[in-house]
Amino acid sequence: RGQSEGEVVGRQLAIGVEALRSDDLETAAPAFHEVLAAPPGNELALLGLSEVLERQTDLVAALAMAQRASAAAPESAPALLAVGRLQALLGHSDQALATLEQCRALAPDDVESYQLSSIMLRDLGRRDEAIQLLELALEGGLRQPQLETELAMLLIAADRPGEAQQRAEEGLAKHGETAGLQLALGLAIANDSSADRADAIPYLENALALGVPDPSRVQLELGSILLEANRPAEAVDHLTRAPELMPDSPDVAYKLGVAQRATGDAEAARESLARFQELKAQNEKQERLGLEVGTALNEAQSLATANRLPEALQKVDSILATHPDEARVHTLRAKI
Repeated sequence: RGQSEGEVVGRQLAIGVEALRSDDLETAAPAFHEVLAAPPGNELALLGLSEVLERQTDLVAALAMAQRASAAAPESAPALLAVGRLQALLGHSDQALATLEQCRALAPDDVESYQLSSIMLRDLGRRDEAIQLLELALEGGLRQPQLETELAMLLIAADRPGEAQQRAEEGLAKHGETAGLQLALGLAIANDSSADRADAIPYLENALALGVPDPSRVQLELGSILLEANRPAEAVDHLTRAPELMPDSPDVAYKLGVAQRATGDAEAARESLARFQELKAQNEKQERLGLEVGTALNEAQSLATANRLPEALQKVDSILATHPDEARVHTLRAKI
Protein backbone atom coordinates (compact mmCIF):
# COMPACT_ATOMS: atom_id res chain seq x y z
CA ARG A 1 0.00 0.00 0.00
CA GLY A 2 1.07 3.64 -0.46
CA GLN A 3 2.77 5.33 2.43
CA SER A 4 1.72 8.68 3.82
CA GLU A 5 4.19 11.56 3.84
CA GLY A 6 4.53 11.20 7.62
CA GLU A 7 5.36 7.51 7.30
CA VAL A 8 8.02 8.22 4.66
CA VAL A 9 9.57 10.92 6.84
CA GLY A 10 9.55 8.64 9.87
CA ARG A 11 11.10 5.75 7.96
CA GLN A 12 13.87 7.87 6.43
CA LEU A 13 14.65 9.49 9.76
CA ALA A 14 14.96 6.05 11.33
CA ILE A 15 17.28 4.94 8.50
CA GLY A 16 19.42 8.07 8.91
CA VAL A 17 19.68 7.79 12.68
CA GLU A 18 20.56 4.08 12.55
CA ALA A 19 23.17 4.75 9.85
CA LEU A 20 24.74 7.46 12.04
CA ARG A 21 24.93 5.01 14.93
CA SER A 22 26.94 2.62 12.76
CA ASP A 23 28.98 5.49 11.26
CA ASP A 24 27.56 4.77 7.79
CA LEU A 25 27.61 8.35 6.51
CA GLU A 26 26.94 7.35 2.89
CA THR A 27 23.55 5.94 3.92
CA ALA A 28 22.74 8.60 6.52
CA ALA A 29 23.12 11.69 4.31
CA PRO A 30 20.70 10.63 1.50
CA ALA A 31 18.11 9.53 4.07
CA PHE A 32 18.15 12.94 5.75
CA HIS A 33 18.09 14.73 2.39
CA GLU A 34 14.97 12.74 1.42
CA VAL A 35 13.27 13.90 4.62
CA LEU A 36 14.10 17.51 3.75
CA ALA A 37 12.62 17.17 0.27
CA ALA A 38 9.06 17.21 1.68
CA PRO A 39 8.58 19.22 3.75
CA PRO A 40 11.82 21.23 4.01
CA GLY A 41 13.04 22.36 7.41
CA ASN A 42 12.71 19.14 9.41
CA GLU A 43 14.75 19.80 12.55
CA LEU A 44 15.84 16.19 13.11
CA ALA A 45 16.96 15.77 9.51
CA LEU A 46 18.91 19.04 9.62
CA LEU A 47 20.60 17.99 12.86
CA GLY A 48 21.37 14.60 11.34
CA LEU A 49 23.02 16.22 8.32
CA SER A 50 24.91 18.53 10.65
CA GLU A 51 26.32 15.51 12.43
CA VAL A 52 27.24 13.88 9.12
CA LEU A 53 29.14 17.02 8.10
CA GLU A 54 30.84 17.23 11.49
CA ARG A 55 32.08 13.66 11.20
CA GLN A 56 33.38 14.55 7.75
CA THR A 57 35.28 17.40 9.52
CA ASP A 58 33.42 20.12 7.61
CA LEU A 59 32.66 22.11 10.74
CA VAL A 60 31.64 25.32 8.97
CA ALA A 61 28.98 23.51 6.93
CA ALA A 62 27.94 21.52 10.00
CA LEU A 63 27.38 24.74 11.94
CA ALA A 64 25.33 26.24 9.10
CA MET A 65 23.13 23.13 9.04
CA ALA A 66 22.67 23.22 12.84
CA GLN A 67 21.73 26.90 12.61
CA ARG A 68 19.08 25.98 10.00
CA ALA A 69 17.75 23.40 12.43
CA SER A 70 17.58 26.00 15.20
CA ALA A 71 15.81 28.46 12.90
CA ALA A 72 13.29 25.76 11.96
CA ALA A 73 12.64 24.96 15.64
CA PRO A 74 13.49 28.05 17.74
CA GLU A 75 12.35 26.38 20.97
CA SER A 76 14.53 23.31 20.44
CA ALA A 77 17.23 22.87 23.07
CA PRO A 78 18.98 20.05 21.11
CA ALA A 79 19.34 22.35 18.09
CA LEU A 80 20.78 25.15 20.23
CA LEU A 81 23.13 22.68 21.90
CA ALA A 82 24.40 21.54 18.49
CA VAL A 83 24.93 25.14 17.40
CA GLY A 84 26.77 26.01 20.62
CA ARG A 85 28.97 22.92 20.47
CA LEU A 86 29.99 23.61 16.86
CA GLN A 87 30.63 27.28 17.59
CA ALA A 88 32.92 26.12 20.39
CA LEU A 89 34.76 23.71 18.06
CA LEU A 90 35.32 26.54 15.58
CA GLY A 91 36.68 28.80 18.31
CA HIS A 92 33.70 31.19 18.41
CA SER A 93 33.80 31.16 22.20
CA ASP A 94 31.63 34.17 23.03
CA GLN A 95 28.93 33.12 20.58
CA ALA A 96 29.03 29.55 21.89
CA LEU A 97 28.67 30.64 25.51
CA ALA A 98 25.69 32.85 24.61
CA THR A 99 24.05 30.03 22.63
CA LEU A 100 24.54 27.53 25.44
CA GLU A 101 23.02 30.00 27.90
CA GLN A 102 19.94 30.14 25.65
CA CYS A 103 19.93 26.34 25.61
CA ARG A 104 19.89 26.20 29.42
CA ALA A 105 17.02 28.69 29.50
CA LEU A 106 14.98 26.25 27.39
CA ALA A 107 16.27 23.10 29.13
CA PRO A 108 17.56 23.89 32.65
CA ASP A 109 18.40 20.22 33.21
CA ASP A 110 20.64 19.88 30.13
CA VAL A 111 23.84 18.50 31.62
CA GLU A 112 25.92 18.80 28.44
CA SER A 113 25.33 22.55 28.10
CA TYR A 114 26.59 23.13 31.66
CA GLN A 115 29.57 20.86 31.15
CA LEU A 116 30.56 22.35 27.80
CA SER A 117 30.19 25.93 29.08
CA SER A 118 32.30 25.19 32.17
CA ILE A 119 35.06 23.64 30.06
CA MET A 120 35.07 26.63 27.71
CA LEU A 121 35.19 29.10 30.59
CA ARG A 122 38.04 27.12 32.13
CA ASP A 123 40.00 27.11 28.87
CA LEU A 124 39.41 30.85 28.48
CA GLY A 125 41.00 31.44 31.89
CA ARG A 126 37.64 32.26 33.48
CA ARG A 127 37.85 29.53 36.10
CA ASP A 128 35.84 31.34 38.78
CA GLU A 129 32.92 31.75 36.37
CA ALA A 130 33.11 28.05 35.52
CA ILE A 131 33.00 27.16 39.22
CA GLN A 132 30.03 29.48 39.82
CA LEU A 133 28.15 27.98 36.86
CA LEU A 134 28.60 24.41 38.12
CA GLU A 135 27.72 25.39 41.69
CA LEU A 136 24.53 26.94 40.34
CA ALA A 137 23.70 23.72 38.51
CA LEU A 138 24.22 21.58 41.62
CA GLU A 139 22.29 23.95 43.84
CA GLY A 140 19.45 23.73 41.31
CA GLY A 141 19.28 19.98 41.85
CA LEU A 142 21.30 18.89 38.82
CA ARG A 143 23.38 16.41 40.79
CA GLN A 144 25.14 14.60 37.96
CA PRO A 145 28.48 12.84 38.58
CA GLN A 146 30.17 14.43 35.57
CA LEU A 147 29.27 17.94 36.80
CA GLU A 148 30.39 17.16 40.35
CA THR A 149 33.64 15.73 39.04
CA GLU A 150 34.29 18.78 36.85
CA LEU A 151 33.57 21.11 39.78
CA ALA A 152 35.95 19.23 42.07
CA MET A 153 38.69 19.35 39.41
CA LEU A 154 38.19 23.10 38.94
CA LEU A 155 38.44 23.64 42.68
CA ILE A 156 41.71 21.69 42.74
CA ALA A 157 43.06 23.86 39.92
CA ALA A 158 41.96 26.96 41.88
CA ASP A 159 44.05 25.77 44.85
CA ARG A 160 40.95 24.99 46.92
CA PRO A 161 41.63 21.30 47.65
CA GLY A 162 39.58 21.23 50.87
CA GLU A 163 36.42 22.30 49.02
CA ALA A 164 37.26 19.89 46.20
CA GLN A 165 37.56 17.02 48.66
CA GLN A 166 34.20 17.89 50.21
CA ARG A 167 32.51 18.03 46.78
CA ALA A 168 34.04 14.73 45.72
CA GLU A 169 33.03 13.02 48.96
CA GLU A 170 29.46 14.33 48.62
CA GLY A 171 29.37 13.10 45.03
CA LEU A 172 30.60 9.64 46.00
CA ALA A 173 28.02 9.46 48.80
CA LYS A 174 25.25 10.17 46.29
CA HIS A 175 26.42 8.32 43.18
CA GLY A 176 28.60 5.54 44.54
CA GLU A 177 31.90 4.53 42.99
CA THR A 178 32.71 6.46 39.82
CA ALA A 179 36.17 6.77 38.31
CA GLY A 180 35.94 10.55 37.96
CA LEU A 181 34.95 11.22 41.56
CA GLN A 182 37.50 8.74 42.91
CA LEU A 183 40.15 10.53 40.85
CA ALA A 184 38.96 13.96 42.02
CA LEU A 185 39.07 12.88 45.67
CA GLY A 186 42.53 11.39 45.29
CA LEU A 187 43.89 14.50 43.56
CA ALA A 188 42.24 16.77 46.14
CA ILE A 189 44.04 14.96 48.95
CA ALA A 190 47.32 14.86 46.99
CA ASN A 191 47.16 18.64 46.46
CA ASP A 192 46.23 19.51 50.06
CA SER A 193 49.37 20.69 51.88
CA SER A 194 47.76 19.86 55.24
CA ALA A 195 47.01 16.25 54.25
CA ASP A 196 49.15 13.13 54.03
CA ARG A 197 49.59 12.55 50.29
CA ALA A 198 49.75 8.81 50.93
CA ASP A 199 46.06 8.95 51.85
CA ALA A 200 45.34 9.62 48.17
CA ILE A 201 46.76 6.25 47.06
CA PRO A 202 43.63 4.06 47.47
CA TYR A 203 41.43 6.58 45.65
CA LEU A 204 43.83 6.89 42.72
CA GLU A 205 44.12 3.09 42.56
CA ASN A 206 40.32 2.81 42.55
CA ALA A 207 40.10 5.39 39.75
CA LEU A 208 42.52 3.34 37.64
CA ALA A 209 40.62 0.13 38.36
CA LEU A 210 37.30 1.73 37.37
CA GLY A 211 38.79 3.23 34.22
CA VAL A 212 39.80 6.87 33.69
CA PRO A 213 40.21 8.63 30.31
CA ASP A 214 43.92 9.33 30.80
CA PRO A 215 45.33 6.54 33.01
CA SER A 216 48.96 7.39 32.30
CA ARG A 217 48.71 10.73 34.11
CA VAL A 218 47.10 9.02 37.09
CA GLN A 219 49.87 6.42 37.09
CA LEU A 220 52.44 9.23 37.04
CA GLU A 221 50.83 10.93 40.04
CA LEU A 222 50.40 7.63 41.85
CA GLY A 223 53.99 6.61 41.14
CA SER A 224 55.23 9.96 42.48
CA ILE A 225 53.24 9.57 45.71
CA LEU A 226 54.39 5.97 46.19
CA LEU A 227 57.98 7.11 45.69
CA GLU A 228 57.52 9.81 48.34
CA ALA A 229 56.01 7.17 50.64
CA ASN A 230 59.19 5.09 50.28
CA ARG A 231 57.41 2.38 48.27
CA PRO A 232 59.69 2.42 45.19
CA ALA A 233 58.84 -1.08 43.94
CA GLU A 234 55.15 -0.17 43.68
CA ALA A 235 56.12 3.16 42.13
CA VAL A 236 58.13 1.36 39.43
CA ASP A 237 55.11 -0.84 38.68
CA HIS A 238 52.93 2.20 37.88
CA LEU A 239 55.64 4.29 36.25
CA THR A 240 56.60 1.41 33.96
CA ARG A 241 53.03 1.34 32.59
CA ALA A 242 52.74 5.12 32.14
CA PRO A 243 55.12 5.33 29.14
CA GLU A 244 52.79 3.03 27.18
CA LEU A 245 50.42 6.00 26.85
CA MET A 246 52.91 8.83 27.48
CA PRO A 247 56.01 7.68 25.61
CA ASP A 248 57.26 11.24 25.13
CA SER A 249 56.90 12.44 28.72
CA PRO A 250 60.16 13.54 30.38
CA ASP A 251 58.40 13.49 33.77
CA VAL A 252 57.58 9.80 33.46
CA ALA A 253 61.12 8.91 32.39
CA TYR A 254 62.63 10.94 35.24
CA LYS A 255 60.36 9.57 37.98
CA LEU A 256 60.83 6.03 36.67
CA GLY A 257 64.61 6.43 36.75
CA VAL A 258 64.54 7.73 40.33
CA ALA A 259 62.26 4.86 41.43
CA GLN A 260 64.43 2.26 39.68
CA ARG A 261 67.52 3.69 41.35
CA ALA A 262 65.75 3.45 44.73
CA THR A 263 65.07 -0.26 44.13
CA GLY A 264 68.74 -0.84 43.31
CA ASP A 265 68.28 -1.38 39.57
CA ALA A 266 71.12 0.90 38.51
CA GLU A 267 71.24 -0.15 34.85
CA ALA A 268 67.50 0.43 34.25
CA ALA A 269 67.78 3.74 36.10
CA ARG A 270 70.60 4.91 33.82
CA GLU A 271 68.53 4.06 30.73
CA SER A 272 65.45 5.89 32.04
CA LEU A 273 67.43 8.98 33.05
CA ALA A 274 69.17 9.05 29.67
CA ARG A 275 65.73 8.85 28.07
CA PHE A 276 64.67 11.77 30.28
CA GLN A 277 67.52 13.95 28.97
CA GLU A 278 66.64 13.03 25.36
CA LEU A 279 62.94 13.82 25.81
CA LYS A 280 63.70 17.05 27.63
CA ALA A 281 65.79 18.28 24.69
CA GLN A 282 63.03 17.30 22.24
CA ASN A 283 60.42 19.16 24.27
CA GLU A 284 62.53 22.30 24.41
CA LYS A 285 62.82 22.17 20.61
CA GLN A 286 59.04 21.75 20.28
CA GLU A 287 58.48 24.72 22.59
CA ARG A 288 60.67 26.90 20.35
CA LEU A 289 58.73 25.76 17.28
CA GLY A 290 55.46 26.43 19.13
CA LEU A 291 56.56 29.99 19.83
CA GLU A 292 57.38 30.48 16.15
CA VAL A 293 53.94 29.18 15.14
CA GLY A 294 52.30 31.40 17.75
CA THR A 295 54.05 34.49 16.39
CA ALA A 296 53.05 33.68 12.81
CA LEU A 297 49.49 32.93 13.95
CA ASN A 298 49.25 36.31 15.66
CA GLU A 299 50.34 37.97 12.43
CA ALA A 300 47.64 36.07 10.51
CA GLN A 301 45.04 37.04 13.11
CA SER A 302 46.03 40.70 12.82
CA LEU A 303 45.66 40.55 9.04
CA ALA A 304 42.23 38.93 9.38
CA THR A 305 41.12 41.53 11.94
CA ALA A 306 42.18 44.26 9.50
CA ASN A 307 39.98 42.54 6.87
CA ARG A 308 43.01 41.67 4.78
CA LEU A 309 41.62 38.17 4.31
CA PRO A 310 43.58 36.99 1.23
CA GLU A 311 46.85 37.90 2.98
CA ALA A 312 45.67 36.28 6.20
CA LEU A 313 44.77 33.09 4.33
CA GLN A 314 48.15 33.07 2.61
CA LYS A 315 49.89 33.46 5.97
CA VAL A 316 47.85 30.62 7.49
CA ASP A 317 48.58 28.32 4.55
CA SER A 318 52.29 29.04 4.87
CA ILE A 319 52.14 27.93 8.52
CA LEU A 320 50.24 24.74 7.61
CA ALA A 321 52.84 23.93 4.97
CA THR A 322 55.38 23.28 7.73
CA HIS A 323 53.00 22.50 10.62
CA PRO A 324 50.07 20.60 9.06
CA ASP A 325 48.78 19.19 12.38
CA GLU A 326 48.39 22.50 14.25
CA ALA A 327 44.70 22.50 15.24
CA ARG A 328 44.63 26.19 16.19
CA VAL A 329 45.86 27.12 12.70
CA HIS A 330 43.10 25.05 11.10
CA THR A 331 40.58 26.79 13.37
CA LEU A 332 41.76 30.24 12.26
CA ARG A 333 41.68 29.15 8.62
CA ALA A 334 38.06 28.02 9.04
CA LYS A 335 37.18 31.42 10.53
CA ILE A 336 38.84 33.28 7.66
